[in-house]
Parts: sequence; C-alpha cells; structure tokens
Amino acid sequence: MLIAKLDYELIQRFTLTVIARDGGGEETTGRVRINVLDVNDNVPTFQKDAYVGALRENEPSVTQLVRLRATDEDSPPNNQITYSIVNASAFGSYFDISVYEGYGVISVSRPLDYELIPNGLIYLTVMAKDAGNPPLNSTVPVTIEVFDENDNPPTFSKPAYFISVVENIMAGATVLFLNATDLDRSREYGQESIIYSLEGSSQFRIGARSGELTTTSLLDRETKAEYILIVRAVDGGVGHNQKTGIATVNITLLDINDNHPTWKDAPYYINLVEMTPPDSDVTTVSGGGAELRACPSKGVCHSHMSSGAKFQKLSCMVRGSQRSGDSPYPVPRDFGLQRRHPRDSSGGARAGSACSHTCPESPGLW
Repeated sequence: MLIAKLDYELIQRFTLTVIARDGGGEETTGRVRINVLDVNDNVPTFQKDAYVGALRENEPSVTQLVRLRATDEDSPPNNQITYSIVNASAFGSYFDISVYEGYGVISVSRPLDYELIPNGLIYLTVMAKDAGNPPLNSTVPVTIEVFDENDNPPTFSKPAYFISVVENIMAGATVLFLNATDLDRSREYGQESIIYSLEGSSQFRIGARSGELTTTSLLDRETKAEYILIVRAVDGGVGHNQKTGIATVNITLLDINDNHPTWKDAPYYINLVEMTPPDSDVTTVSGGGAELRACPSKGVCHSHMSSGAKFQKLSCMVRGSQRSGDSPYPVPRDFGLQRRHPRDSSGGARAGSACSHTCPESPGLW
C-alpha cells in the first residue's frame, strides 16, 4: 500500500523486504523491487531570468546573437527540449533559433534598420518545450539592442534658397532660418547631432545649432548687391563616418534711396557768345552717383537756381527717355552764374548741386 507520493527525480527504485509470519512463530522473508516510472511533471527551466543580445544595424547576418539554455529534470525522452521564438516586437521573421550543443542559439538572417525600431530595442519571447505527453513549456524574455549606424546624411528641404532683403537691415537681424533633417534616430548621429557652418561672406553668420542666418554688420547695396553663401550641416559622425548636407543661399539686396546724386566733372566752365538767341544749346551736363549705378531705373533730373539771369530750360534723361522742363525765356541770355541741382527720380528724391560759370563772348573782342 502506497502511503506517500513518489518522486522519480528523488528515487527511481525501491527495494522492499517482506516478512511473512505464521501463527506458530515461523517466518520467511522476501525482497520486492519497485521501479518508479517517470511522468512528465517538470517544466523546462531556463538558466537565466532574461537574456540580452546586441548588434549594429545593417549587419548582413549574425549566426550567434544570443545563446540560452533550459534544463528539464524529467528523464528521457521527457526532458528533450526544443526552442522557438513565439513573439517579437519587430522584425520577427528576421530571427531564427536552433539547437546547438544543448543550447538554443538565436541568429539574425537579414540586416535590421535602426530607424524602424522603437528606441533601438527588439523584444523577443523564447519558449522551451519538452517532449512529454502532454508537453510542458516555459518562456523567457530576450532583449535585442540594435545600435545605430550613420547611414543617413543631413538633408536640407531645398538645395538652394533665394531671398531678398533691404540694404538698410540692422546688424544682427535674422534673414532666414535653415533646417536640415537627418533620418538617423540616435542622438549620436541623428537630428540632435547636426551642426551648421557658413562660408561665403563675413557679413553673415549662422547659429551652429539653430540654423538661424543673421547679419553681422550693416549692408550696402552700392558696395555689393548680391551674396552667395554656402551652408553645411554635418552630423555627429567622426572622420570618414561623418556625413554632410550642403545648401546655397542667394541673397539679393533691395536698394533704398540713401545716396545723393552727384555732378560729373563739376564745376562747369562755358564760353558763350553774348546775345545768344533763346533756346540755344549751351552745354551738356551729367549727373549720377552710386545710387544710379546700382539701380539704373533711378534716373537723374536737373533743375537750376540762377543768380538773376533767365536760364530757364533744362532737360533730363531717365532710362533712355528725355524729359524737359520749359519756362519763359523772353530775352537773350546775359552772362551770369548759374547753379544747377540734379535730383533723382525716386519717391524720396535727393538732390545735389553744381555751379556753371557762363562767360560772355563778344564778336570782335576775341
């Protein structure tokens, strides 16, 4: 009669001595051997509570990423264990597990993409199952850490930017924000690692981290009307592993009316025959300046102030078309000192002045 539960894993065989005694006091003995048969009552047990593996993205294959092992206290064939991956947070079809020398070996058959893996971690669940009937099993978590490779360069939204700013913009003013994106997701190589640099002119600077393009000093369109800047965005790679994005910034300065027109070759000295008829051409004068050279659309018109004589007619040229102003001219011109004022034709007109000295000539005196 069995009075306690048997455990094959503790005792596989019992040897009992049986005594038979009659009423007269005679007895005899005999031995009974009892073999305990195993039943599948032990689940497979992993040697660790959790396992960790690591690899870099884009590796073509890794044959031994993680080695794990489970044991089963049952006797053969109940303790024969097979392994399987029953769950994966990402790229489950990329992983395989096989048995090698009693270990379950996890391998990767295809390259992984760090940018598609949340936080760079893949969580697997591995099951160990014995060969009992019915089979028993247990599971263990496996964490695969994927390291980012610098496989994406910083990229600007445009290869070239075209902007216009007025020439009187203040020093330190912002003219443009540039932003490059990097599809690498790690802090080491991704968006947070980008540093901007600028070349092409000391009149501008760029924030190394912000990408804010600002002026460093006052600009003058009459000195330089256009700037072509080269902006570079580099990621956190080192040496040959560093990647760069490039964009150009084309800046055109818009003119403002900040220069007075000037006379060319002033003062003017003119010899004029006394009693010259009205409406006679006396001389040609020319006005211009930096504003006109920088922006030919700004013409120069001429007016005059006289010292008493009636020099009243003057014409001007604006972009190839002649403009003239007429006033009464009733008498022949007498000699005198005339002061002319050139004015530009912009909305906020500016003026300059020059003198012309008109000397009479008398036939017979010269």
